[in-house]
Amino acid sequence: MENLTPTRYWEICPLDNKSSLLLHLLTGAIDILNSDEVIVIQKLFEDGEIFNLPDSVKFCLTERGYLSNPESEQIFIDDLAKRHQEQIRKKPIECFICTTFSCPLGCSYCFEGKLTTEAKAKAINTEQISSIFKSIEKIIEEQNRPLKEIVLFGGEPLLPITMNAVSEILKQAADRNFKVSVCTSGIFCEEFLPLLREFSEVVSVVRITIDGTQEYHNSLRTLPSAFERAAIGIDSLLQANIRVMTRTNVGKQNVDVIPAMANYFVERKWTNYPNFEAIITGIKDRGCLGDKGQLFREDELAFRFLEMRSRFEAIRFLRPVNIFMSLRHLATNLGHLEGIVRLQDAVTPLQTIKFHGCGATDGTLYVFGVDNKVYTCTEAIGKPFMSVGKYFPELDLDQNRVGKWQGWHKYNIPECRDCKYLLICGGTCTMSSVSQFGSGKKPVCPPIKNIVEGYVSALSSRIAIV
Repeated sequence: MENLTPTRYWEICPLDNKSSLLLHLLTGAIDILNSDEVIVIQKLFEDGEIFNLPDSVKFCLTERGYLSNPESEQIFIDDLAKRHQEQIRKKPIECFICTTFSCPLGCSYCFEGKLTTEAKAKAINTEQISSIFKSIEKIIEEQNRPLKEIVLFGGEPLLPITMNAVSEILKQAADRNFKVSVCTSGIFCEEFLPLLREFSEVVSVVRITIDGTQEYHNSLRTLPSAFERAAIGIDSLLQANIRVMTRTNVGKQNVDVIPAMANYFVERKWTNYPNFEAIITGIKDRGCLGDKGQLFREDELAFRFLEMRSRFEAIRFLRPVNIFMSLRHLATNLGHLEGIVRLQDAVTPLQTIKFHGCGATDGTLYVFGVDNKVYTCTEAIGKPFMSVGKYFPELDLDQNRVGKWQGWHKYNIPECRDCKYLLICGGTCTMSSVSQFGSGKKPVCPPIKNIVEGYVSALSSRIAIV
């Protein structure tokens, strides 16, 4: 007992006037405290004095991990970090190919902004495509990692002007046994259907953005028929046995139409197809959106999702992606994600903690632009100063620029390593850090304390949803 001290990985979140949740941010332990216990525990964590505690209280706090040996906690964290690094070294590479920067839709929330509407209507050419595939092979060889897939990206990757480019990419991918997925608005899926059907063994999935009901979806776009054209495309793809995944980007302006949208999916009989899946995610801002008023904070969107799921049977097929990020550890241990997210039978810390943000950080994401540039984040495309090199006429990566993006996991960022939210925050978004500070080595911290407290507070008033 004499070597034990209060853990620094704790948080007390009020549930109501009479009780609070005590959270262990490292082990995932969750305990309910009455108001008198809150005063005692708060003082314990702030003062670090345990000698006056009754032995029975010390035993209970030790059993739950709130009293611990700091060295043992650090060993536990170091072990998790080591295992995480081993996972990252084995993680496959994902390569995005922008067939064009152009897009006719002008979605109001698009992170590419004016790039898609002001870019010259130009498609990537055959010489560039050949150079991209050589670059991908070189990256795979040098990093000794497999390729997960190639993602057709834009702009809008499926435009009449990109037909030849898409055909060439699919041919070269087929020659190498590479898988290809597509991120599209779906407005030209009908025109591309023969090509996608021809290479159905290569095309792993077509991801189509549907942002709500027909009225709302079209209100964000300059094409009045955008929704129906996408819907017709989905019909055709499903009937051709091509896997389809719809993606719905949710903000405050469209959250209330999600149930109606889900009903439409059911009525259109998309959910009857085994090759159909629908995901829901929050609109994010890395500094390029002008209207931040439409964005949910993570706890707000997480709670709204669980609330909708409890009230509307029709939305239960919608799978949340990047809704529970900092909250994943807490929500998993509260049992809120059972049957919602994909977890193995034995939930381990490495499944729920967040050591890093995305592939831009761990070196597994590369984006090839129409401008001959290579980027490590999709949100950086069209911004040459954020590129990490070029691929044409041959691959030439600037390692100084690469170093600004890759390798900045939170256990090697001092501000993150010493933070009590170390294992739930996920660290910085590298795009945000590079935008603000020129490198990923300095974090842009989310309001993690407010997110955790907000989630618990919302939970206390609507406990019936859990």
